[in-house]
Amino acid sequence: YVSKVDGSVEKIKCFEDILRHRIFLHESITIDANGKMYNFPGKLDAYKDVNNQIFSTILDVDEAFKKDPLSMLRYIKKFASYRLFKPLPEQINALKNNYKLLTYEHFSDVIEVVEEIMSAKMPDIGLIMINATMSDLTFSKNNQVFEFIKYIKKDTLKKLRKLERFDLISRWAFILKDVPEDIRSKTIKTFKLDATRINWIIKYFELPLLPEKEYKQALYD
Repeated sequence: YVSKVDGSVEKIKCFEDILRHRIFLHESITIDANGKMYNFPGKLDAYKDVNNQIFSTILDVDEAFKKDPLSMLRYIKKFASYRLFKPLPEQINALKNNYKLLTYEHFSDVIEVVEEIMSAKMPDIGLIMINATMSDLTFSKNNQVFEFIKYIKKDTLKKLRKLERFDLISRWAFILKDVPEDIRSKTIKTFKLDATRINWIIKYFELPLLPEKEYKQALYD
């Protein structure tokens, strides 16, 4: 049995049925117990996706994003996780045309995927893609989920990936220090962040760097 996007469950007859529920072509490559690799039935280019450094969809990209709106953010997450891969123009257009299919029903899943983007190797890439394709996504009145991104300075984004990827709270604080307080507060509430810790870490990031001698003396004192 496999769970479908609409929440229903479907009985499968063979492994091809499982593959047909995948969104991205490279996710359809399978290996049997003997190590033999299989491509998606009727498709011959899944291996080429990896070689060409693209993430294509099994269905037409518009149809794929309509079938599973959350896959749009998962698609963006891939670029935050893998170097050298590039989105195709038609995929960017599909993001812009379909992101409003994300509704409040997807809210908790959206939060989860954004956290995965923030803890990825290159979170700056993910944030830039979100800002370019779905920056005004709104789940409730006056609550643009990604409004905070447009305030993040380019230099901050450039340095973001240097922070320890598993120290998620510090990464959030590092980008939110650039954000106006009212938008910052809404973002903290939306993503259920620890406001006290975020604000303390922001103060730390805003401290001027001391010369090495003064820093050592401060530690000694």
